[in-house]
Amino acid sequence: MNRRHYVIYFDENNNLIQTTPRQWANENQECFENYNFIDNDNKPVTETINSFLVENRGFQRIESDTRVICINF
Repeated sequence: MNRRHYVIYFDENNNLIQTTPRQWANENQECFENYNFIDNDNKPVTETINSFLVENRGFQRIESDTRVICINF
């Protein structure tokens, strides 16, 4: 089974930002009130983060066998 690479692209002040779902969640912890971000068992998983972005922030999800991209411009 191939391992997938997850990445997020978004526009911030006319700059293209690339990050990972976990990095984005760490910088936006207020979006995930049910998690404390202190220990690894209490951090949102990648799929939870991507779903949040698609459902609440207008991101589009693009998938292939090796990549999952969430993008918003």
